[in-house]
Amino acid sequence: MLQQSYYLSEAFDYDFTIREPLLDADFPDREAILRAFARFSLKLHNDGFSPGLFAGKYSAEAGR
Repeated sequence: MLQQSYYLSEAFDYDFTIREPLLDADFPDREAILRAFARFSLKLHNDGFSPGLFAGKYSAEAGR
């Protein structure tokens, strides 16, 4: 039985949630965002984690 659990999060100003590119076919950079999300989700799965809620943020490193 679960005796203890922890929740760790980081608050940050995000530009979108994953819902927007999933539901909006005209979302800017949609294909690149969905491909990056798929890679991220696969890595979490392979590392034993299950993805939950996701948010995204454009960065200078990503070209935006």
